[in-house]
Amino acid sequence: MPLESENIMARLKAGGGPFETLPKPKQDECFVCKKTESEGLKLLRCSRCRTVPYCSKECQKADWKSHKGICLKHIHSNLGKDTTTMYGEHGGVKSSNTRTRNEIIGDIMRFAQEHNGDSYTLACWHAMDLINNIKKRETHFLAVTLRRNFAATNDWLLYTLIDADVLPMSVIEKKWANLAVLTPFGELPVMSPIELRKRDEENRKGSYGSLGSVLVLSVELNEEEENLTVEEAIIQIANPGIQPLGLFPEHRTSMRRNIPGLGKNWKFCLDNAFKGGRYGPIFDRWTGQT
Repeated sequence: MPLESENIMARLKAGGGPFETLPKPKQDECFVCKKTESEGLKLLRCSRCRTVPYCSKECQKADWKSHKGICLKHIHSNLGKDTTTMYGEHGGVKSSNTRTRNEIIGDIMRFAQEHNGDSYTLACWHAMDLINNIKKRETHFLAVTLRRNFAATNDWLLYTLIDADVLPMSVIEKKWANLAVLTPFGELPVMSPIELRKRDEENRKGSYGSLGSVLVLSVELNEEEENLTVEEAIIQIANPGIQPLGLFPEHRTSMRRNIPGLGKNWKFCLDNAFKGGRYGPIFDRWTGQT
């Protein structure tokens, strides 16, 4: 009879996919021989995934051939459930006042869906002065730090602005240089946001006269992290939202018609948009929120 790990691997190969949710093994019995702690044993867990318990090195060794693929999957799953946002740290058990990485990135992406086409895109044109130097999209990106608004009544208002800045792509190169993602099929390099922007730009060629793509990275900060500069937050926070956004001729035309000096106040305009108004220097509540 195959070991339990072999049964799980068979499920993955049968079409479950590398990111299928796997059942968490019982924590009070050996994964292989089923001996329990009540029998006077001290169970130890796999030192990599910290999920699967064994009663002895012999049982762990017997299971390793099958477990090694699942081990990486457990690591990947546990990272999303972690309650710390910093690289190299692990949070405790989730409580009512803590948020997991999966929850944070989910909220960031929902918020971005509301602001990508208007607020973020307009801020990029202004902050990066793309109307005068469209090629700056290739060398710089817009970085935004956010505070979760738990009183929000819709996705448009999920966050308020802490700070924002235009940073060189070298910051991304520094952060992503040694990152990799663990999957049941091995360790794979993480695709850099720089590469994502390039691919997005390539995919948009010929689409409505596209001028290219610009990159926005956003991160949620808790109270203890709000003293970080924008650059420090981008480097240290483990789960940024990554949005490559399309640039089009109508944007450039609109920018040329804008109020003189508006570009210098882009951060104030972005703050107004996140508070429920239109992107602009004067707060004008937008009624089109979903």
